[in-house]
Amino acid sequence: MWPSFEPAPPADERDARFDAAAAGFAAPLARLAAAFEDESAPRAALLDDIHVALWRSLANYDGRIALRTWVFRVAFHLVAAQQPNTHDRPPYQDTAVQAWKRRRVLKSQRTLDEATAPGVSTTGASVTGFIQGLQPQDRELVFLCLEGIDIEGARDITGWTAARLESAYERISKLLGPGAREEWQRQFADASRGSRFQVRQRMQELNTRWKREGLRELVFVPVVSSLMALYVLGMHRRNWLAMLAIALLAFIVFIEAFQRRRRRLEAPGPHVTAGLDSLAFQRHLLEQKRDELRGTRTWKECAFLGAWLAYMLSFPLGRGTAWTWPLAGVAAGVVFFGLSWWWNRQGAALLRRQMDSVTD
Repeated sequence: MWPSFEPAPPADERDARFDAAAAGFAAPLARLAAAFEDESAPRAALLDDIHVALWRSLANYDGRIALRTWVFRVAFHLVAAQQPNTHDRPPYQDTAVQAWKRRRVLKSQRTLDEATAPGVSTTGASVTGFIQGLQPQDRELVFLCLEGIDIEGARDITGWTAARLESAYERISKLLGPGAREEWQRQFADASRGSRFQVRQRMQELNTRWKREGLRELVFVPVVSSLMALYVLGMHRRNWLAMLAIALLAFIVFIEAFQRRRRRLEAPGPHVTAGLDSLAFQRHLLEQKRDELRGTRTWKECAFLGAWLAYMLSFPLGRGTAWTWPLAGVAAGVVFFGLSWWWNRQGAALLRRQMDSVTD
């Protein structure tokens, strides 16, 4: 049974809340999508995804926090979970040019302290460009400031302390000038509200994509790897060491496919984590990535390295060939997996430092 994107059957109360939120926050959510995505098609997909996450989250809304705080938390969590924008093309489907472009854009982003004023005339478009040049957390602060959210409201949404927010708001006012807020809020002032019909359309599209990707993970990859393993086993049917190595490689592929699916099923979405402020949610994402780099890959890398070593050694041991090129293959495997292990550990340490910085 495929997982449903809808956590519970539609309820009249949730529908009424969604209609009110979609109408009351139509313009701010449209401006938020523009602040985080500069291309029209991905921007529309981002806005649709925000409405989907908002509709799903309202099944858990109990009124203990303001609706405005809830709406902006859900929107910011969705953006953080999908940064950079991957609404219609996951990062692993990028071409080399697209991946390089993503990397260049990320490296060019500045902090609020490093940013410079957008220009002499502060128009809505220049303010949008200014926001898009900032790092994601600073984009949130500029957006909230321009939307007229006070320090107390911004603290509930983001988790930053009042002192940090006051300093950021002063910096934003100095950079953008007194008329920036009015120019910003003129944008998308007549934005159309999200509808439950659009939400269900988007959910159906996402569910179809989920099924397609799930079939690829659970059927295509294991089946293709099994066929290749059977072919190679046929070539080495008298070499027990090679057969053992190939069977281990096929087993690792199967385990990885099922684990990828399980991680996707268990990953909490913005509708589940709306009770967290932006800083807490960002820390949650970093912890997930750190744990994956630090723990879940270690045994698979060791098993894969063992299978590779066994396969290389099967040639001189099983067939009596020369030791020269198998030993070179063994050395190359050890170096490759040693560098991979070191790189993953460095990535985990970097995430640890980023987690420490996600405080105030």
